[in-house]
Amino acid sequence: MPSWVSEDTYDVLTLLRGLLGPDGFIHPNLRFAFSGGAGRGLFAARPLRRDEVLLQVPLKKILRKGSLAWSEAPGFKGSRKGLAEDEEIIVYLAALRKYGLYSEWYRYIRSLPQDPPNSTVSWRPEEVAALQGTPAHAPARALRRQLLRLCQRYVSWLTCEELRWASSLYWSRANTIALHPSTSSSVRSFHALLPAVDLLNFDAGSTNYFRMAGSSLVYIAGSDMAAGDEVLDNYGGGKNDTYLLAHYGFLHQ
Repeated sequence: MPSWVSEDTYDVLTLLRGLLGPDGFIHPNLRFAFSGGAGRGLFAARPLRRDEVLLQVPLKKILRKGSLAWSEAPGFKGSRKGLAEDEEIIVYLAALRKYGLYSEWYRYIRSLPQDPPNSTVSWRPEEVAALQGTPAHAPARALRRQLLRLCQRYVSWLTCEELRWASSLYWSRANTIALHPSTSSSVRSFHALLPAVDLLNFDAGSTNYFRMAGSSLVYIAGSDMAAGDEVLDNYGGGKNDTYLLAHYGFLHQ
């Protein structure tokens, strides 16, 4: 997703393959490279065919409320009682970055940008105020109020800058996942971070899609791709959609 500005010297895809393990998959013909104004993204190093599996993420490697490995950040002792779904993942990201150096999940932290993405969470107050009169103003203020609450609650454990980084990363990368439980016809939806999938930049015309495969989510090519094409994802919003502006810091025009 947008705003990749880290100065790392390691191979992000190697890190993520190690995290996903034998049940995960990152197509060997994908490479991670600079993508113009979007920072970095995933590209086809060789031609890819429609309906090929590009990425596979085991459900146990998805960051979502209720399945976060808090033992991997042993120095963090703050209470999580009463946190909303999004808030718990934000706090977990910040705690893992600060206290989880020896965690297997630190591979994921190392794959993330070191500077906050261009979400409204990291905008200056006057920049958010400039949204007054637009539909983006209310959600942008809500995200900033959420950050303030977390800063006040966890002041003994995390700095506001650490939480701002985590909040910006979360809101610019979270996916909404809908699962059909095998024992019910109802759909269970939740927000989550999907390692490797969250490297994808935005394109409203993308035809790539998700499906379930056993206990994994797979991401599939919706069309043929030539060598050098960027793999892009449509993560919601049409032209001038304010959700994209509030959470990702850009408008699709």
